[in-house]
Amino acid sequence: GVKFGHRAEKYNDIDELYTNSRTEGFGLLTKAVILYGSDVLSKNRYFTAYDKALKVRRALRKKLDEIFAQYDFVLAPVASKTEYKAATLKDVYAESYFTSLASMMGLPVVATNGVQLIGNTFGESVIFSAAKALEEGK
Repeated sequence: GVKFGHRAEKYNDIDELYTNSRTEGFGLLTKAVILYGSDVLSKNRYFTAYDKALKVRRALRKKLDEIFAQYDFVLAPVASKTEYKAATLKDVYAESYFTSLASMMGLPVVATNGVQLIGNTFGESVIFSAAKALEEGK
């Protein structure tokens, strides 16, 4: 959408507004993910790819449930900011490598001081408290 996100300033019609906004506003990784998704769907590989993705997601969730049974949150690195205009797909992939777990699992996450705190479902208060302690240097 262009209502709340980036909106191109130069366009002649609605199609050009969408094209220019997405061209300017989407990063390299986002564009690559869209292209990959389109490729998977266009080659009738939807069910194969989707089923495999669901199996991986279930395995990850099972492992995370085991971790959250013993720990309040997961402490993970956050890659440094990549200059996207000069970045290669490999650079952008590395940027998202550690940050994709929370998104895939729908888990709350807070990034602070070069690390991210990933909490269990409805564990926002725990990670907010831990992030506050990290900010205060405790």
